[in-house]
Amino acid sequence: MKNEDHLLRAARNTLLDMLLESRGTTYPLADLPTSTPLEMVYFNKPGTVTVSYPQPDVTYQVFEGDTPYSEVYKNDSRLAISLDTIPLTGESHAFKVVATKRYSRRAPLTKVLYQVVNIKVGVNMGLEVIASKTLLNFNEKTTLTIKDPQAGAEYYICLKRDRNVPLSAKVLYEKGDLSIETTDGFKEDTILSVVVHDPNTGSSGILDMRITIQVKPDFDLPALWLAKDPKDGNNVRPVIDHSGRAFIRLSNTQSSVTYQLFLVDLDGAGPPETETLIGNKYKGTDGDLDLPVTGMLTEDVVIGIIARKTGSLPDGGYLKKSVIIPVKPDPKVKLKVLTSEDTEDKNISIQLTGAQCGVVYQLYQQEGDRPIGEPVFYHRNLGIGNTRIGGDFIADHYNADAGMANWVYSEFVIDAMDIEEKKILILPAGLVEDTTTFYVVAKKSTTGFTGLLPPVTITVA
Repeated sequence: MKNEDHLLRAARNTLLDMLLESRGTTYPLADLPTSTPLEMVYFNKPGTVTVSYPQPDVTYQVFEGDTPYSEVYKNDSRLAISLDTIPLTGESHAFKVVATKRYSRRAPLTKVLYQVVNIKVGVNMGLEVIASKTLLNFNEKTTLTIKDPQAGAEYYICLKRDRNVPLSAKVLYEKGDLSIETTDGFKEDTILSVVVHDPNTGSSGILDMRITIQVKPDFDLPALWLAKDPKDGNNVRPVIDHSGRAFIRLSNTQSSVTYQLFLVDLDGAGPPETETLIGNKYKGTDGDLDLPVTGMLTEDVVIGIIARKTGSLPDGGYLKKSVIIPVKPDPKVKLKVLTSEDTEDKNISIQLTGAQCGVVYQLYQQEGDRPIGEPVFYHRNLGIGNTRIGGDFIADHYNADAGMANWVYSEFVIDAMDIEEKKILILPAGLVEDTTTFYVVAKKSTTGFTGLLPPVTITVA
């Protein structure tokens, strides 16, 4: 019905009442539009019911059922009227408006307006939320502050907009701004929301404002190296075979972080002048991640790991833990039996060709594992233990009575020396009168790990 029809019919009824000289002969109009400016109000706050095109000779009052919820309102103009209810405490209300003729001489002529107005008692979801920190260290907590929260309501932090994943305790508001700390620290980027619940009405919701949290990479990850063996599979060892392959296993990696290996130090070469990356970047798995070490390893090596995070966070940083991969001495050093050109000289020596830097060699007689002569070394290596070996091919401070097993690598801190390109060492075997098998033990001066060179048998007719 058009708006002017309400006004026209109301004027007509007033004229009829006057002409018939019996005021109140017509009933109030029942089809007037009713509405509310707020379909949801807070607990213990009044609602408002609006009646459009009211009749000047009619009073209006809001009811829920048979219970009045407002004062009787009378209006002498034709402007819309607003009826304020008493404070609302129920979760929802269905209001009707009762219209009564003001000048009826008979029993009150009343009509209930047709339209029902529904008002809910809810929670304020438009509150401002401020985070104490949005860029967190790994496993760091944060605090959210809710500005001007609702009296009598309780709040808690949830994951994104899922109220079933609480991230804090439930806190009942008392006064002032409300601050809530997360129960645990964060390990990954996430979006936080705040749930509000009014225990008085049972109504609840999630605040409109969300907080984005970013978490820096964890630079304290556990890391270890494993040997990559095509026959035995992957396994943990104290030392890797010469020319072996290995990989670094990281634990508790973050899915939002990429990891890449780089060279920290290499025995014999020392630390690189510029950052030397090893292999590709690998994305974290929220668990273990294996990073292959490129190429075969021939010298002790120290590997570091770079953790990078995309987006607005810093590009990356180094994990606190570097991984040392010790490598056994080269077992393929060639041995050759040397005899004197003097026929009367029966002494024999073992020649090593391709000796390895930083390795001490000791000749043994297989029978009884008896050491022959003193240990010798080829040349110093910088070494991941910073060992220096040099001199005249004889290890200074070597105590023949102590035996090779008790050597301490720190004893071999001596000056460097010039060496021949052929990398040749001579191990005197002495006088050999019977057929005898000799072998050479190669020992890393920096780590103490040993390798066994192929045996040599000297046959005496």
